[in-house]
Amino acid sequence: SPSTGAGGSSATPGAPGAPGSSGTSGSAATTGTPVSSLLQAKASPSTTFDTVSYSIPATMKLDLTDLVLENPLGDTGLLEVRSGTTTLFEFGLANFRSIDYHFVQPLVFTSSAPLILAVQCQNTGGKACTDGLSFSGTLNKS
Repeated sequence: SPSTGAGGSSATPGAPGAPGSSGTSGSAATTGTPVSSLLQAKASPSTTFDTVSYSIPATMKLDLTDLVLENPLGDTGLLEVRSGTTTLFEFGLANFRSIDYHFVQPLVFTSSAPLILAVQCQNTGGKACTDGLSFSGTLNKS
């Protein structure tokens, strides 16, 4: 389940997997190839969703552990985070400027169910929505 913003940690300092320790916790974040990227929407006002996806090689999977949703210009409309055709999260753009999520159990994306940012822009005056999804995680063999 996601947690937002700054929060406490239940790890014991110095224990394997705790911040600042050299031990491993066995989580997906400690194996594979680290990745971080930004999916940036440029959606014109519309009743349909514009999408941007992160391409994942067929033999790999993306274990996403952190994501930041960005709405720096205060756009209005809807933003969805999808795994292929499945909507994982839906947000009203008017409700946030920046929000972060960190997952203990990573969200898993594949070539057949890639990470997708979908934006339905409802700005007035023809102003495009330029919202983003920054993420980090690891690419691992599937």
